[in-house]
Amino acid sequence: MRDFALKTYFVLFLVFLVSCSSDPEGPVSKKFMDDGSYPVKAGSTFVVKVPVNAVSVPFPVSTGNRPLLGLGRIKDVSYRAILIKFDFTSADTILQKNVTSAHLELPVASPDSSKIGFEIYELSADFSEGDTIAAIPDHASAPIPDSIGGTERTLDVATTSFTIDVSMVSDWLNGGGERSFVLVANEPDSSGLIEMNAREMGIDPIVIRVDFDDGTEAVYAVKEDYNIITAEADSLDCIGGVATRTYFTFDLSSVNDSAMVHASFLVLNVDGSGGFGATAGDKYALGFDNTFLYYLYAPVSADVNSEGFKEGKGVDRSSFIPNVDNIVRCNLRGYIPDVIRGARKNTGLVFQSDQEATRVQETVFKSAGAEAPYIEIIYSLPGKFGSGE
Repeated sequence: MRDFALKTYFVLFLVFLVSCSSDPEGPVSKKFMDDGSYPVKAGSTFVVKVPVNAVSVPFPVSTGNRPLLGLGRIKDVSYRAILIKFDFTSADTILQKNVTSAHLELPVASPDSSKIGFEIYELSADFSEGDTIAAIPDHASAPIPDSIGGTERTLDVATTSFTIDVSMVSDWLNGGGERSFVLVANEPDSSGLIEMNAREMGIDPIVIRVDFDDGTEAVYAVKEDYNIITAEADSLDCIGGVATRTYFTFDLSSVNDSAMVHASFLVLNVDGSGGFGATAGDKYALGFDNTFLYYLYAPVSADVNSEGFKEGKGVDRSSFIPNVDNIVRCNLRGYIPDVIRGARKNTGLVFQSDQEATRVQETVFKSAGAEAPYIEIIYSLPGKFGSGE
């Protein structure tokens, strides 16, 4: 009885299968029976160039922790002044001595052949190397003279020690405490930069060396130092150490919402005549090469004056050589798909030096015609199933 029931169920199941598979009117089977195909119309693939608006945005940062200081100019970057602070508190042990000579010694660290003129002033107020200082602070109206009354000095690789009026040094020692000064560079006629060790280098800092009438000397090492660096560029550029970031904005509304993005890039044409990746001091004293290290991010806010503009989600990080003409293609990865489908707000993209506070470097981007920045997007639209029409 049990075997009979199993056989009956099996026969009924076969009848069911035959009836289902032989339906000549089924939408799929009929198509295959008529012409042996069921066509899929592939979606089109596009390569589009989305224009961008690009501006350079000044972005002052503190340069007080850099291992090198400089006076002069390289490309569009001007090393305007050096702030130095000394602590003469311990000078009370030598008050009975007379100062016979005093020298400011600048430990030059770069092999540049330039000659940089400068003057020394006492600052009107104290400074901190942790501050962001973009302009030369207030200082005494008259420069500090040398041992014969002159005030203009010239710095080069062979001349790094400069005399200071002994009566002024005696006053500093007698007064004790901290004193701050500024070395102000003359505006150079052409590019030329002399660099020296900062306190952060850890060896051979700037010092004031004082000789006394009993044959002894005292050496006062700089307590804090700071380089005031400015950018004078009028082109589309990005500069580390000053600093300047490049801001790109764009409209993606022309890209279909259903786009399946395969790849996307921010494409930048580099003008090699205006850039540099490292100063002579960076190369000679620190072993850096000429690579420009960059970081690309999507800011939290599109308001360039807001705190939200200063930070955001990283999109790309890489490097290139800034002093030769070349094309940089920043890989945007998932950023463009996120914006297209509404998962991320389009606040633009910000390009900056990845060593903004510690290394001075500059790149210039071409900004006119076919060489202007743009976003390249490679995408496909979904395929269509059905008649193929």
